[in-house]
Amino acid sequence: MLRTPAVTQGLNETVSDEGSTRMSSFSWIEHLLEAVPIPLHREERVPVCLPIVVTGYGENAFFQAHTFTIDFSPCGCCLYLTRKPVPGNLFFISLAGGDGTEISPDARALYQVTWVHPDGAGWVVGAKKLA
Repeated sequence: MLRTPAVTQGLNETVSDEGSTRMSSFSWIEHLLEAVPIPLHREERVPVCLPIVVTGYGENAFFQAHTFTIDFSPCGCCLYLTRKPVPGNLFFISLAGGDGTEISPDARALYQVTWVHPDGAGWVVGAKKLA
């Protein structure tokens, strides 16, 4: 197997006379997962900026945020929030009109936060659709 220095840099590995490589104290799969971004969702997401209203519980209080999606699929989405949600927290998402109000509050969908990354003054949030 051909490997570039970028993939093996920082690994504690031993090379035998035959040229085979054994890794000790660091799993090659863990390093590969850090080096190569692998999508964690089941389906391809479509990059789309949709105005949404997020309603949930965080920082010991209920909140409602007018924000937007970054990408979207039938099973999940990525969105931007100005408050940091906790992975595992639940919230509702509904589409917003041009004035920021919910188009149809009865058409809310339930999502669960799967990951959170800081981004400027806010947070990029990955969420999976539950219902």
